[in-house]
Amino acid sequence: MHDQNSQKSFGKLDVEVKNDELKKFFQKGCAKSFIPKNDNSTTELVTLNTAGGLTSGDNFVTNFKLNNSKICISTQAAEKIYSGYGYPARVENKVIIDDSSTLFWMPQELILFNNSKLERNSYFDLKTNSNLLICETIIFGRRSMNENIENILISDHWEIKINDKIKHFETVNFKGVLRDYFKNKSALSNNCAFNFIFGYGESLINKAETIDKNLLNHENTDMAISIWDEKFIIRSVSEDNYDLRIALQKILPYFYNNELPKMWKF
Repeated sequence: MHDQNSQKSFGKLDVEVKNDELKKFFQKGCAKSFIPKNDNSTTELVTLNTAGGLTSGDNFVTNFKLNNSKICISTQAAEKIYSGYGYPARVENKVIIDDSSTLFWMPQELILFNNSKLERNSYFDLKTNSNLLICETIIFGRRSMNENIENILISDHWEIKINDKIKHFETVNFKGVLRDYFKNKSALSNNCAFNFIFGYGESLINKAETIDKNLLNHENTDMAISIWDEKFIIRSVSEDNYDLRIALQKILPYFYNNELPKMWKF
């Protein structure tokens, strides 16, 4: 009989940055992190999962705290969620962005495989005088590699607070057979690659207004932007993850000092 609890991976990161200096650094299990040397103007913290991906029953927890600091958090590679039995893989991200801080949350793609199961909860709590840019991509199977998704479970929740008050909340939930979702124009609509960019902070919103007027035309990728309530959202969909990534590589430098995170360049 299959043991649902056997050989499951666990990882935890606990990092604090104050005045642009590392004050706390804790890593456990398959969760690792490093700060690569680079020529970018923003310090980059790169996380990685040494287990090579997540499957049912795995747990991955990250805690980040920034105080009077500017940093980009990215990943070494795309995170893969593999087929598995039993309970979903669980990911929890908690981020505190204190006074006069800027965070660029820019991991590479999250790739879902057939029969994968994932529960992810991400919490961001920041002060009024701080800035936050989130860029998140979900891939429902890479079509260029003939990865077809028929059955899946994903529960993905995002909660963003400003001064302890909810500023933005959204969730993505899919369970079971995806065939009808792919056909539905209001759901997946035959697309497999999805991205959202969230921004808060005056300087970021000013750049978003420029993008709204000039940049939202990309081949094979549909994009739309909404700016309201001192925040903005850019949503992108594509039939292929390659086309989506090309579009994002054109947009992100406008927010990120006219460059890309080092790990995005490979």
